[in-house]
Amino acid sequence: MFFFVAFRSRTAASSAFGRLKDYGLTCTLFSTPAAANLGCGLSIKFSPSDLDAVKSICQAENGYAGVFRAVKFGEKTVVSRL
Repeated sequence: MFFFVAFRSRTAASSAFGRLKDYGLTCTLFSTPAAANLGCGLSIKFSPSDLDAVKSICQAENGYAGVFRAVKFGEKTVVSRL
């Protein structure tokens, strides 16, 4: 299981990534899971313990699409909005 935040543009994803890093949060830019079927294709993976901080920081970003949880079941990934 992992958590990620998705955006409608790569510019928004990159900007939010920089802001999260500035706040000292551990996060990674990665390709949005196909099962999410949304966004620009670039998302930010983060620790579940940082959920509240990530939501607060990213919601202010233009192009924010939402926060999601992804769970892998074998070859299948199930994505749900938080």
